[in-house]
Amino acid sequence: MGWREVLFLALIGGILLGLVIAWADVQSRKSSALLPMFVVTCLYVYGTSVQLNVLLDRAPPESFQTTVLEKRYTRGSEVRRRPRPTWKLKLAAWGPIAEARDVSVRSDLYEQVNVGDRVCIILHKGLLGLDWWAGLNRCTETTK
Repeated sequence: MGWREVLFLALIGGILLGLVIAWADVQSRKSSALLPMFVVTCLYVYGTSVQLNVLLDRAPPESFQTTVLEKRYTRGSEVRRRPRPTWKLKLAAWGPIAEARDVSVRSDLYEQVNVGDRVCIILHKGLLGLDWWAGLNRCTETTK
């Protein structure tokens, strides 16, 4: 199952959950809150699906190595009162990822790695088949 299927599941599940709520609560059928209720129930089902995908995943994780292609630091938007900095690494293709991709990382990892260094990624398959990665760290001698 991919992300499109989960979005479809969220839409159908949210509508069904909304119909059950509307059936159980006569007042909600008469109000203008019906459409917002369907939106909220769809979001609820989507969030629940994504959480279950991670929390109930019992498959063993896979470890992949990739190379840091670029490093980029941004201070954040000046529109906000407190700009939030972001640290990004551009990683070469790895495992199921067929092209280079930017990922946000912690500041300490950003400081530890240089362009050309190898990083290790822990990838999980997910209960619903939605891949998720739990860790991105500098590869040590034992993980190479």
